[in-house]
Amino acid sequence: MRQDRGDAVDTVALEREAAAAIRHVVAKQLEVGIDVGNDGEMLRPGFATYVAGRMRGFGGESKRRLARDLVEHPDFEAMLAQRRRGAARIGDAPQCISELDYANLGPAGRECDLFLAATQAHPRMFADRFMTAASPGVIATILLSAHYDSHERYIAALAREMRKEYALIHSRGLVLQVDCPDLAMERARFFQDDSRRGFPPIGSACMCAGATTTGHTPTTFRSSRCCPISTGPAWARCRCRSPTRVTSTSTRC
Repeated sequence: MRQDRGDAVDTVALEREAAAAIRHVVAKQLEVGIDVGNDGEMLRPGFATYVAGRMRGFGGESKRRLARDLVEHPDFEAMLAQRRRGAARIGDAPQCISELDYANLGPAGRECDLFLAATQAHPRMFADRFMTAASPGVIATILLSAHYDSHERYIAALAREMRKEYALIHSRGLVLQVDCPDLAMERARFFQDDSRRGFPPIGSACMCAGATTTGHTPTTFRSSRCCPISTGPAWARCRCRSPTRVTSTSTRC
């Protein structure tokens, strides 16, 4: 979190602590009988905002809109803001300020290596191992663009660059999980003023996700779609005519 806020940190100490944390979460997953495990994202300040520290083109600060449930319940929003103090920057994350370039895959590779080392050192083994990566769509709705002239162009640029990280994860022999919570939650936040029925922006996000994962098989790729990172009313997030049951899913594609 300190590194995410721009504070100077001891990188050697940070990696040492991260390696220990990964060993811990691997051991805990195996202890409770989880068959397909991951590293707990211990090297990341946030599930999507981590890309700003790895990819060129980000800086400044985004001004992300509040979700409808928070706008309509300001007392709840105030309580949530207090609870999230010191957490990942999901409301004021860096923004895209220039052409994106994922030139240095070193941190992503090191993250995979630490996870592989932790699993190989444990006496028990997972049936399979996966590494998460943010989808182009969720990055675009949290780290807003001040550079590209349309949301679609921004998503396309993110898809082009994130493909490098996806390919790296695959090359390490890990199942790739692309996290796509935007497909469920951004109807009530980023696209809350869109009057069209349904969720039109899903199309471009899905096309880019598909393009970036071409070549993967059902055993090497899966996606996660959750609704969403909020404890507010489900009706406000989904904009349904009547209340509906909302579930979190992680499905192989």
